[in-house]
Amino acid sequence: SLSEFGTAELTKLEEWPTVLTTSGLVLCIGHAKARHVLLASALGDAVACAVLSRFGVQFAVHEESTFLSKKVCAGAERLGAALEAACAEQGLQHAARAWLTTDTNALCPKDCVALRSTLLDWCASRPEERADEAEAQEGALWAAEGEEDTPLCQPPTRARLGLSLAVLRKLPVFATLGGRYVSLHAPAIFSTPADAGEKAWQATSAWDRHLREALGGELLSYESEEERAVLRLAEKPRSTPTELVGFLLARLRGGLTLPQPALLLLLSAAGGARELRLSASERDELTRRLSATEVVVMPPGERRRASDFVDPTDELLALALRSGATNMPAVSAADDPLLSLGLFPPPAYLESPPV
Repeated sequence: SLSEFGTAELTKLEEWPTVLTTSGLVLCIGHAKARHVLLASALGDAVACAVLSRFGVQFAVHEESTFLSKKVCAGAERLGAALEAACAEQGLQHAARAWLTTDTNALCPKDCVALRSTLLDWCASRPEERADEAEAQEGALWAAEGEEDTPLCQPPTRARLGLSLAVLRKLPVFATLGGRYVSLHAPAIFSTPADAGEKAWQATSAWDRHLREALGGELLSYESEEERAVLRLAEKPRSTPTELVGFLLARLRGGLTLPQPALLLLLSAAGGARELRLSASERDELTRRLSATEVVVMPPGERRRASDFVDPTDELLALALRSGATNMPAVSAADDPLLSLGLFPPPAYLESPPV
């Protein structure tokens, strides 16, 4: 019996590899504390334990009433800390890259869906806990936004698992319109704005439809209840139109061909639309980018840059290129050689009979 040992003996015991985990590791108590090893029996869900193990969370196999449980192992209330330790050790914020490998141990979309479901199950409000004042206030906000009163839509709370916002955002549990699962720390991940008059958690917006084909792999999906629930947990509502302009401008810098609605929004922003609230320097950069972009659609569907065309209403340009138009004031080459280049209108136009 451990009660027969003194303090010195028990202190030495903590330095020995005594904590056996479900993955086959045997850890000393100090290392097990640092990794926030959980007790599998405390969770009471074998499926959840298997999913969390795939993400690097360690579980001890010993019984709950033992010396080790009192010393090191925690239950669901420490799941957030265990996930944080797993992220630090395995770099799960970049887990999406593993899907492109042939490693049989690599994470796959099915694992990410399972982890998301596990987190929501454990974070969802239980009936006996809904009287808590903080949760009641959060629940009132959800009700005000018109969410259906379903178990999934009850306001989840990260505090139940000790799960920080930073750790949650590192986990690849957020779906995109293109079917990928990413972390919110992944580069070029964005949420489109809601339609005018809609809430920030709208299931599908017009911009989702406009940009799905070209940018679906970079756009977060709000389509299902579960997708919206985990995004609420991560405090990630839809973006604003001004933020969308910045996102699309970055795509222009990368040389991406944008669909027509996106180009029209950028043209409106470059024109100084008040609701988009761009600074003068931002509009200048946007104008420069658009000048090098094929934004003019020709009748056959071909796109051309605006700089490929001449504005027929530009009188100064017409004067500079004129060769004898009768409705322009006469200017001699001696006055300004640039105004007698003889290029506009072309001779064939002047020589053709009137129609």
